[in-house]
Amino acid sequence: MSAAKKATAVLIIILLVVVALPFWGFVLYAYWGWFISPALNIPEITYPSAIGLWFSQSLLTHPIRHRQKKEKTEDPAVDLINEATLIPALFLLFGFAIHTLIQAFS
Repeated sequence: MSAAKKATAVLIIILLVVVALPFWGFVLYAYWGWFISPALNIPEITYPSAIGLWFSQSLLTHPIRHRQKKEKTEDPAVDLINEATLIPALFLLFGFAIHTLIQAFS
């Protein structure tokens, strides 16, 4: 891999982290307000606290994993984009659907 490709890959990773961290933080913030706070009767957390909490738990519970070749797509950038945007969006969508059902039946 050439130096230019390595630099581009590093830049893409940094940009995806900049996107993923606030996105996952928002997902945690929403889940906390929808589920944890009402269920445990505790105060809601702030958005910056949610980002910090998500980042901390991510460092502790998600070590860097090396996936097998068959699990990866042809382009590693696609894998990174999916992990940074698509997966948290799906979590948020499913959480919102569950929250809406809870609100409808309570």
